[in-house]
Amino acid sequence: MSTPLKRALSKDERRVSPPPTRRKTTQDEASESYQIPPSQQGYLRIFSWNVNGIGPFLQRSISFSKTTPFRSPLRDFLLRHHWPHILCLQEVKINPKDTATQRALQHAANLDSSVPSNNTSPASTTPTYTIHYSLPRDKYNATGFGGKVHGVATLIRDDLAQSLGIPSLTTSTRRVDWDLEGRVLITTLAFPLSLSSTPPTSNPINTTTSKTHLHLIHAYWPNGTTLPYRRGPPSVIPR
Repeated sequence: MSTPLKRALSKDERRVSPPPTRRKTTQDEASESYQIPPSQQGYLRIFSWNVNGIGPFLQRSISFSKTTPFRSPLRDFLLRHHWPHILCLQEVKINPKDTATQRALQHAANLDSSVPSNNTSPASTTPTYTIHYSLPRDKYNATGFGGKVHGVATLIRDDLAQSLGIPSLTTSTRRVDWDLEGRVLITTLAFPLSLSSTPPTSNPINTTTSKTHLHLIHAYWPNGTTLPYRRGPPSVIPR
């Protein structure tokens, strides 16, 4: 490959998400980096990212000082994006039986040694996250690479209700029965029909019990494949 072509590919690779953590050194490179939208009160912030494997999230940076605060790559991403309420990751590529890696990713989402674990002051603590997974269960069509294919994960802030100013907000995340390839997660946010503490007298709805729902469908649906779809031996159904 020629040197100019290598430079062109390298330049294109810098445009992919997430933005580089290293400081830009030239004016041209600085103009290419996108601006991360700031967090605004009352807005639900959702980010989506096809990570193509979660290995880099689990790597620790090299440090020669034991006293240097450490933040995991995933935690650093969340910080740089102003603590999204929900982060959707596609192609996490975790074997469904690999519970150790699932726990490691959960740990990485909250690994930040710069915040003492015994610090309970709201002013100095940062958000923590819980991860929900949908991993491949199809023993005929999701067996490549040791079962490390597809897979989606949804990270939800533990203080979601408080950060949105809706104390009665509840969330639930589930897989769908027909998805055996680990491509779909549905998160439901339930909150009162009226967020006002004093509903209009003309409204007969009991806002203390009646709720409306917001359904977030997190899906990884690539545009087909040339491989045949197998519904168990010996039948083979072309896609």
